[in-house]
Amino acid sequence: MNDENLTYEKLAWAAFVASVFKDTGPQAYMSIYRDTEFRRNLVHRPAKVSLSDIQGKLIEGFLNKWRSRFPKNDESAAAIRSALEKRTPLLTKLEDLSIESADFCLAITVDGSDVPVSDVIDNIFEGLAWAHGFRTTVAAKIMGVLNPRLFVMWDDSIALHYACSFSGKGYMDFLRKMQILARSCLSDFARRFAEKDLATHVSQRLGYNPPLTLAKFLDEYNWITITKEISLPPKWHPCDDE
Repeated sequence: MNDENLTYEKLAWAAFVASVFKDTGPQAYMSIYRDTEFRRNLVHRPAKVSLSDIQGKLIEGFLNKWRSRFPKNDESAAAIRSALEKRTPLLTKLEDLSIESADFCLAITVDGSDVPVSDVIDNIFEGLAWAHGFRTTVAAKIMGVLNPRLFVMWDDSIALHYACSFSGKGYMDFLRKMQILARSCLSDFARRFAEKDLATHVSQRLGYNPPLTLAKFLDEYNWITITKEISLPPKWHPCDDE
């Protein structure tokens, strides 16, 4: 796999193949994506989110669908909520950023201090990774729920593939690499489809409501090609036959 060049065709194939997986594909996370009020409260008002909702919607209804084996109890839910409460000012500052356009070197003002976006992301990741034990896959998946346009999820195999350490700085390195892939894919898509939006186009083709983001489609590309080790495009598919 060329880690600096991603075509629209490969991204679209990954999205198509991922859609076949019922338990771990898009249907596994579409319910939490549709619950915009719950996700917004996690960012803006985590103290108002009940522990039962965190257990049911976030832990059981999302994280553990990928065998995260994250404990589902009041203690673990409270640990997540506490980590989010401490980082509400950071998360709200990143709301308008996306993986394709974010300037990770940009300094933003948080509590009167200027902090690079990269350091803010590092802080959020570390806080969630250490919230209950040390779980970097869980941290990345929660971040992908909090801001689906900016944060690309990962698992251990994906992090190792991109030679990223299991830390906030490592996750930040990963996002920089994902930005390169995002821009490469967008450039290829623009040459072929002019004014259309890539993520909206693929989502409409696959019938996703709400539409997924480019960051989520990058996650699916990594999951299919790295975690599931499926070659894209397939070496053969029925349309090849005449």
